[in-house]
Amino acid sequence: MMSSRYLFFCFLILIAFSKEVLVFNEEVLILFCFSIFIYLIINYGGDMIASELDSRNKKIKEELDLYKNLKATTLHHLIGYHQKQKLVNFELKQVLGFSKNEVKPIELHYENSVNSLVTLNFEERLKRAVISENKVDAAFQKQVFVDLRVYLINSYSVEMNTKKRVEISKNCIKQLQSCFFK
Repeated sequence: MMSSRYLFFCFLILIAFSKEVLVFNEEVLILFCFSIFIYLIINYGGDMIASELDSRNKKIKEELDLYKNLKATTLHHLIGYHQKQKLVNFELKQVLGFSKNEVKPIELHYENSVNSLVTLNFEERLKRAVISENKVDAAFQKQVFVDLRVYLINSYSVEMNTKKRVEISKNCIKQLQSCFFK
């Protein structure tokens, strides 16, 4: 029944060509060739194309599954690295806290050492200044004593009278008292 239908269709086309109902030009020939191509593909190449598309579908699905698994694995690794980073950060904070607690006594020890060293150095310099001042005072007192002695010897020499000597002695005592008891 099917072949009679095709035969009838072919006769109908031949009659249309003979009566010049359908004129052969480039467009009609291209349409005719395209129709024959589609018919042959549907009848003879459909199973082959379907199997090729199915195999291609499976291959694409496998690649997508591979990429999905790769993405899941990558995400799992990233989560693991993030957890490790948080753990390292926590441990670093603990080490830093421990280090601060360990360094604090050392810092206090060195601070106390520096303070005591500065204090000793300052005290030593003050002692040297006091000793130097005492030496200057002693030299000054010695010089004053020598000058006073020379003055007194000159003043109390034999040539002076007793009244004048007593007056000069009182003046000297007053001057000494005014120097030391101000």
